[in-house]
Amino acid sequence: MPDLYDSFAELAVAEEGNYHIQCIDRGSAVAIIAVHGGLIEPATAEIAEVLAGDSLSLYTFHGTKAGRNKTLHLRSERFNEEQALSLVAGASHVVSIHGCRDREGETGCIYLGGRSGRLKECALAELNAAGFQALMARDSRDAGVRDNFRGANPRNICNRGQSGTGLQLELALSLRKELMPWVDDGFKPQPRMMEFKAALYRALAASLAE
Repeated sequence: MPDLYDSFAELAVAEEGNYHIQCIDRGSAVAIIAVHGGLIEPATAEIAEVLAGDSLSLYTFHGTKAGRNKTLHLRSERFNEEQALSLVAGASHVVSIHGCRDREGETGCIYLGGRSGRLKECALAELNAAGFQALMARDSRDAGVRDNFRGANPRNICNRGQSGTGLQLELALSLRKELMPWVDDGFKPQPRMMEFKAALYRALAASLAE
C-alpha cells in the first residue's frame, strides 16, 4: 500500500510513541541499516544487528504498534530521519536490510538492489556460492519486484553514504524465518544466519579492497 506519510517529520508528529530508534556510530567504513524494523518488516532489524555485530555502525527503526505497523512504512527515498542521514553520511558503504513476501517460483530469495554495482556483484557471487538464492532485482521474473526492489534512486537511504552508492537487500519472509526464527521471546540467529553474515562480509571485503 502507498505510504501514509511523505517524510519522517510527518511520521514523527503523527506516530509519537509508536516506534523507537537504535543508532550506534562505531566510525566504521560500513553502516548496516534497517529502516522498516520491528513489526513493519519483521526480523529485519534483528538481522541488521547480527550483521553489524560489535564492529560496524548500526541504525534500526522499529515499529512498535499493537497493529497496523505498515502505517509506519516510509519508502527508502523518503526516509530522512536525522540520525540515519548522519550515520550513513559517515560511511563509504551502506547495506540496507529489508523484508518482502515470497514470490511464486522464487521462494526464499534475496533481491539485490542499490547503486553500488561492484558490491552487488560481489554479494551476488558470495551469497550464491554459500547456497543462498540471490538475484539482481532486475532479474526477477516478476516485473513488480524488479521495479520495486532496484533501489536505484539517489535519495534512497542506502545510496546516501560517501560514495553515493549502496547495497539494498530484500529478504523473502521464508528466508528471514530460516535465518532468525521467533524462539520463546525473541528472534534467535541460526547457523544459517552466520553463513549469511560470513558471505556478506566476504563481499564487503572484496569491494572495500578495490
